[in-house]
Amino acid sequence: PSFAAGSAMPVAGADSAFVLRVDKPDGQSALNGVELVLPKGLLANLAGNVGKRVGTARVAAGPGSQPYWLSGPVVLEGAYGDAPFSLRVTVPAQAGPYDLGDVVVRQKLYVDPVTAQVTVVSDPLPTIVKGVPVRLQKLAVDVDKPGFVVNPTSCEEMTVGGTLGAATGQTAEVRTRFQVGECQALDFEPKLGLRLIGKRQAETGGHPALKAVLGQADGQANISLARVVMPDSVVLDPENSVDPAMVCDYDASLRAECPESTVIGTARAVTPLLDRPLSGKVHLVQGIRFGPTGNRIRTTPSLLVKLQGQVDVHLYGRTTVRKGRLVTVFKTVPDAQVTRFAMRIRGGNKGILVITGSRQGNIDICQSRQTANLAFTGHNGKRAGYRRTVRTPCAKASKTRKAQRN
Repeated sequence: PSFAAGSAMPVAGADSAFVLRVDKPDGQSALNGVELVLPKGLLANLAGNVGKRVGTARVAAGPGSQPYWLSGPVVLEGAYGDAPFSLRVTVPAQAGPYDLGDVVVRQKLYVDPVTAQVTVVSDPLPTIVKGVPVRLQKLAVDVDKPGFVVNPTSCEEMTVGGTLGAATGQTAEVRTRFQVGECQALDFEPKLGLRLIGKRQAETGGHPALKAVLGQADGQANISLARVVMPDSVVLDPENSVDPAMVCDYDASLRAECPESTVIGTARAVTPLLDRPLSGKVHLVQGIRFGPTGNRIRTTPSLLVKLQGQVDVHLYGRTTVRKGRLVTVFKTVPDAQVTRFAMRIRGGNKGILVITGSRQGNIDICQSRQTANLAFTGHNGKRAGYRRTVRTPCAKASKTRKAQRN
């Protein structure tokens, strides 16, 4: 069968209709199954659209070179089976004096939790309707509701791929090129603020909490990679960060099945693509580096941010130490718009962060300015890097100590 699919307006970050065309030569087995793997970053705006018509499907059925065309609506619906969202296609099976009623076919929409890549899996297409054989030859789908489909902000060459099934049980692997343009026209200016919390945890040996808030304006390229270098006075606690009871097993983290004892914080992400923010817990994970023979080498702990809601998203952050400074890198961030992301790491006796004397010999974080180095890469290839002052609880702590002396 021939296969074509893609965005009607291939402009990075823009709204666009998505079109699909399948054509099977007459005389070959009838179509009865479709599975599609969409490009990373080609997403749907689900907010406010559940239960609404998002497109039109047309099918050509019957023998010969002039099959009969039928059409019907494509409607976005909620969970179906094990998928968080689905599509419902309803086609009235009417041809001349014959009315076989409505034919309804559902498609499951799966979202990969790491990449946010969407896979569409259709229920079997009908081969017999009320005893009448149905020979599907052609399929045309237009998902064209304005503002529903959003293009990637990456201009890398990708594909729309999948598998087409036949009534005889045969399958055909299909693939077509997909690429958008004008990525450099997108701005890329993410803003990250960092704050240490806990006025009683500001001195050497203290365990402050950390709050990070990331914001980005509409219409920008989405973040692909984020790198944060903390001040040299804030490091991983050498005991709490390696406590077996607090560290999730590496393999369990890949399945996002970390126990409650490994929770070290919380996170929340706001996106215009969903009706509600995603929220979840931050887990401390055993870091692993693979040697030349595939052997596992333990490294500094990593982070798993397990966001849940209408869809699940898992962010993995790797930590290392460079020149005495704690570095955290999230290198696989989905190409999806997020207007605000907030994460808080707990402090206190079991906190994983600890204050240490800096190379200048300061005994607490109140005696010098605390600065973090930030670097971001967008899915469009643009970069943003700057230094950011880390807010501390020192001003309040200083007033308290002054009052005590008086």
